[in-house]
Amino acid sequence: MLPLHLMPLLVHLAALTWGVSSLVAGSYAATFSIGQLAATLALPAFAAALPFTWLAALAGMALSASVATIGASSVTVVAAWAVAGFGSGALIVASTAAIARYGRPVLAFSARLAASLLIGGVGALALGLLQARLGFRGSFDLLAATVAVLVVAAVAVAPRGRLDRSARAAVRMPAASRSTPPTARVLVGLVLLCTLFAGQVGTIVLLVRRVVESGVALSDTVMVMAACKCVAAAFVVATARSRSGARHVRTTAVLLAASVALMSVAADLGTLMAALLVWELCVNRISAVMQGTLAALSPGVTGAWSSALLLGGAAVGPVLHGAALDHGAGVLFLAFAMASAIAAGLWSSGSAAAVRSRG
Repeated sequence: MLPLHLMPLLVHLAALTWGVSSLVAGSYAATFSIGQLAATLALPAFAAALPFTWLAALAGMALSASVATIGASSVTVVAAWAVAGFGSGALIVASTAAIARYGRPVLAFSARLAASLLIGGVGALALGLLQARLGFRGSFDLLAATVAVLVVAAVAVAPRGRLDRSARAAVRMPAASRSTPPTARVLVGLVLLCTLFAGQVGTIVLLVRRVVESGVALSDTVMVMAACKCVAAAFVVATARSRSGARHVRTTAVLLAASVALMSVAADLGTLMAALLVWELCVNRISAVMQGTLAALSPGVTGAWSSALLLGGAAVGPVLHGAALDHGAGVLFLAFAMASAIAAGLWSSGSAAAVRSRG
C-alpha cells in the first residue's frame, strides 16, 4: 500500500515535472486504483495454484518495475501507475490470505494498516528529501531500488507452500446466494462505501498540489504528511481492540466532513496538520466500521465485493475532482466529499444498531 499512501506527493511531483492539468494529474491516481482493482479481482481465481511466495514476488516485480519507469516520461507514467496498482493489489491478496491463517484476523488487519501508514509516513519524508537533493528522476530510481529490497524481504518471510482452504476463501469473490439476496440496506451501504472513497481519495490525492499552490513550502507539506501518518499508525494500534467505533461513527463522520472542508482552505502548516491528522484518523475508522457492518449484515458481500466497490470509488474520485478543478467547480466536489462522509456515518450508525438488535 506504500504507493497509495504516497499518492498525493507523487501526483504533485509528476504534475509539477510535466505541467499537466488537474484532470490528468487525477488520472494518474485513477490508473493506480484500476490496476489494484484488476489484481484483487483476477488473482483470487488462481489462488489455489499460487503459493504465498509467488504472490509476493509477482507484486514485487510489478512495483519495482513501475516505480523505475514512473519518472521516465509523461507517456509512460500512466501505464507505470497501472502496473504499480496491480503490484499493490497482489500484495493485498497475499496479505489477506496470510491473515486468514491466524486466529485473530481483526488484530492482524489492524497491524497491516498500521504498518502501511508508518511506512507511508517514512516514505513521504524520504521521497521529499530525495527529490530536493536528487531531482525527480533520481529520487524515483532510488525508490525503485528500495522497493526491490523490501520485496526480497517480504518473499523471505512469506509462508511457504500453497494457500490452504481458509486462505483461498478469504480472497475469492463470494458467490451471490439466490436464497439470501442482499437487502436494500446492504445495497445502499455498498453504494455509500463507493461514494465515500470517491470523495475522500479524490480530495486527498490533489491535496499537496493545492496546498503548495497556496504558498506552503513542499518540504513543510511533506513533513506534515509524514507526521500525520505516523500518528495515525499509532492510533490504529492503540484502538485495534476497541469496539466503540460503531457507537461514535456519526461524530466521526462529522469530523471527517469538517476536515475535508478545512483541508480545502488550509494555507498554513498549523491548519494543514490539524485537518490532515483528523482526516487520517477518521477516514480509517469510518471505513473499518462500514466494512465490518456490511460483513455482519450480509457475509456474501464481504471481501472482494467490498474491495471492488471501494477501489472503484478510489479510481473515479481523483478524475472527478481534477475535472471539477479544471472547470472552476472545485466547491461542488468538496460538497460531494463532505456529503459522502455524512451519509456513510448515518448509514453505519443505523445499520450497526440493527446488527446489535439482532444479537
